[in-house]
Amino acid sequence: MPSPDNHYPRVLAIYPMWKGVAFAVLESRTNLLDWGVAKLYSKDDEEFLQRVEGLIDRYAVDALVLEDMEGSRRRAVARRRVQRAVSYAERRSLGPVCVKWSDVQAYFRRDAPRDIALLLIEAFPQLGPSLPPVRRLWESEDGRPSLFKAVAMAVLGSHEAA
Repeated sequence: MPSPDNHYPRVLAIYPMWKGVAFAVLESRTNLLDWGVAKLYSKDDEEFLQRVEGLIDRYAVDALVLEDMEGSRRRAVARRRVQRAVSYAERRSLGPVCVKWSDVQAYFRRDAPRDIALLLIEAFPQLGPSLPPVRRLWESEDGRPSLFKAVAMAVLGSHEAA
């Protein structure tokens, strides 16, 4: 599946979570090809890498977009998985693109992840049903906010990978 727009690569952004991985596939900056949250059934990093490899092969991506973990306060498992995905992308000559969350916030000119999600819904209306309600303090977070983080990283990463 080669990208129809030769100016912009097809990118896959992944956002590792404790129990899964959020992903977004963006084609030519304006076409959100696929998105979702894939559950992981084990704590093993190999299952995570198999999911990433499957997504890369399925969508024939040109670049893998990940969060730059330097100075990140995210869990060690997320940092380790991002590093393994970067190594895998380099071995596959995919040219991993690492973006800082602060750069995503600057790009969208918003600080709050929910505000960024609302902007993404304007650009990609098909994401509307995925917007979760505002989380109350006693509720645990589901995977949908991470989905929007993956889409936001894909948008910024597609600009950097071009």
